[in-house]
Amino acid sequence: MKSKCPRLCRTGTSYCITLLLIAITVRHIRLFQTTAASFFLHNAKHTPVRRALNISAAHTLSSDSVIVAAAETSKETNIRNVTSLLLKSPNGTKRNSTKNIHVLSNKGANNEINNKPYFIFHIGPPKTATTSIQCGLTENSGILAHLDSYYYIGNQPKGTCSKPLQNNESQSFLGRTMIYEVNGGKVEGARLDQLAARMKHHHALNNNIILSVEVFGNKGVVKEAVLKTLVPFFQHWRVRIVIGYRHYLEHIPSIYYQKHAGNKYSLWPHEGGRAHPPLTEVIQKELGMLEEHRRKHQDDGSTSSWKWQQEHMTIWALELYLEHFDDVQIFDLYQEGDLVTNFVCQMIPTAHHTCQHLLTLQNNSAIVANSNSKKQRVSQSFDANRLALAAYKRGLVVGTRRKNKMVVSKIRLQLDQQQQQAKNSTWTKPEYFTCLSPFVQDQLWNTSVAFQRYLWNLHPPSSSSSSEEAESQHRIVFERAVARNKFCDLDTEKVLADPKWVDFLRKAR
Repeated sequence: MKSKCPRLCRTGTSYCITLLLIAITVRHIRLFQTTAASFFLHNAKHTPVRRALNISAAHTLSSDSVIVAAAETSKETNIRNVTSLLLKSPNGTKRNSTKNIHVLSNKGANNEINNKPYFIFHIGPPKTATTSIQCGLTENSGILAHLDSYYYIGNQPKGTCSKPLQNNESQSFLGRTMIYEVNGGKVEGARLDQLAARMKHHHALNNNIILSVEVFGNKGVVKEAVLKTLVPFFQHWRVRIVIGYRHYLEHIPSIYYQKHAGNKYSLWPHEGGRAHPPLTEVIQKELGMLEEHRRKHQDDGSTSSWKWQQEHMTIWALELYLEHFDDVQIFDLYQEGDLVTNFVCQMIPTAHHTCQHLLTLQNNSAIVANSNSKKQRVSQSFDANRLALAAYKRGLVVGTRRKNKMVVSKIRLQLDQQQQQAKNSTWTKPEYFTCLSPFVQDQLWNTSVAFQRYLWNLHPPSSSSSSEEAESQHRIVFERAVARNKFCDLDTEKVLADPKWVDFLRKAR
């Protein structure tokens, strides 16, 4: 530090003393923010002070090691740092400086609560771009840690993300294991002990934590007793629960593809394999069950706690977590812009520097290649699998496991190539597809928009558009899906009546 004083403090020793005080008190960062704000308000006009403003504190895994680096940056960067510092309130929390960042305090918040570090708990639910968000947080984990003191500790999807964690965190917390450990009514177990250790470490350094585990938003796994047990676990943190929202009309197909993608569906019948049910049948069955339950509870005047709205996983999770946590946020997946940038800027309070960094990249088109459509995993249609099975039953293909995968791959490639050609392709004629009837399509739309209206009235996303605009966007999504045959299945009987396809399948064996 002595060697830096003459260079940085050319206008007097008082500035050097200030820098020494910053280094000494960096562990007590809240106190530093309060005193430094007043100092810089009166002295930011001095060039040496502006140069010293861009200070980055990086906490390593050792609580005894704190690195303070003073770097000279452009005038614009220094001005942003001054603005960020002056936006801090006397108790150490940041004021909302941008309309894209929504910092919501807990109900009945007081100074003691506001001084606690944040614990951002993203709970999915499944099939709400959770993997894409987790990869985005993983890839930006270093920036979040060093610029905004937010440490993403998992989950890190294996074999999916392009980079490992960049913040010295190596632990991967398996949500399902954690659920099983807490089901016994006690917060104990190997995974929970590891999580508690990381929480204790970061709390001592006044760092914030981000954890993303989609199983905590899974209706079939999480029970209310689990949350009652977990609430005391977060007593020293300001907890924000983040729940993703996806339209019901897209959620059903996505769950369908995930549910039927296992190895048991890649075997021939004589090997114990199962047939993929048609998507249209699954949608009609789901809508029928929902309507039956709703009619039953209306007709018999049942006082059961069952609510048809809770068949939407986001609504179910919202109402459950609101009973135990004050700060629960809905993240709308249908906004314009980059998915991860929106998540960081809207769902992570006080992560202003990382938000600005990502917005700059987005504005410079540096992350266009990683846009939402590319980062999200695309569900594969099972048309090729169903056609392969139909061909197998007719003796057109050989029934071995290796041949199954090879034949399915060839069929899928042929379907993709033909669907990219003109609509009048003789290989994929419109009559080769069986789609939802207009009545069922209307039923699907009415159900999906009813869920959205209920959610927007109950607890709308803090960054979303009005209910009318959101519904209009919803309608566009629905009409695009219908136009692209998203609610259709390949009619295998009609395909196998085409000599051209039969000849192709015989050669595919």
